[in-house]
Amino acid sequence: MDKKEILARAQKNIRPDEGQQYIRRKAFESSAFLFTLLCVLLIIFDLIQGRHSYELFTVYCGYWAAYYLSKYRSIKERGELICSICYLVATLSFATAYVLAVLE
Repeated sequence: MDKKEILARAQKNIRPDEGQQYIRRKAFESSAFLFTLLCVLLIIFDLIQGRHSYELFTVYCGYWAAYYLSKYRSIKERGELICSICYLVATLSFATAYVLAVLE
C-alpha cells in the first residue's frame, strides 16, 4: 500500500474527534433532561386535572427504549439491552392501557 492509498482510506473513515463527541454527549444530556422535565410537568398537570397520562408515559418510555437500543447496538453492553427491553415492555404496557382507556 502506498501513501496515497493509506491517506485515501484514512479520509474515508473520518470520525468525530473527542471534542465533538463530548459536545454531542452534553447536548444529548441537556435535551434528555429537558424532555424528562417536560414529561414530568405534563404528567403532573394531567394528574391534577384528573386525566390519565398513558400517552405521555408511552412516548417517554419509547424514547428511552430507542436510546438504549441504539446505545446497545454501538457498544454491545448487556445492561443497555436489558434497559432497552424494560423500557420497551413499559412502552407497550402504557400503549395498551391508553388504547383500552380510549375504547371505554
